[in-house]
Amino acid sequence: IESLNQEINKYQNMNKQSEKDAGRLKNDISMVEAEIHNINNEVEYEVREQESIKFVISSQELNQVDAEKINKEINKLEQAKQRQQQIKLQKQKEIEDLQGFLDNIFRDLDEKAFVYNNTFTSNLEILSK
Repeated sequence: IESLNQEINKYQNMNKQSEKDAGRLKNDISMVEAEIHNINNEVEYEVREQESIKFVISSQELNQVDAEKINKEINKLEQAKQRQQQIKLQKQKEIEDLQGFLDNIFRDLDEKAFVYNNTFTSNLEILSK
């Protein structure tokens, strides 16, 4: 009986030890689960952060594309402005040339009017004598 009691005590002690081990394992499992949960949260945070970084980068790329388009439009406007300035200068030159031509015509007309006036006056004097 005593050897059976010792055997029973031995198994009971082993059972208690197994229960303690099981409790430790449950704690370890809980800690691992908590760690996995934390890691999942960190991964989700990293994914969201990367997505926001990608969004920022894509926004910057869009902004860069927009800036490039705007710069192209500005360049086109500058070129149009330069062409307009060249045309303006060309037209001013044409106007100056035409003004010179008109001045010559009016000078010729004044000279002819002077000559005709003198001739008319001379003819009047001759007729009056």
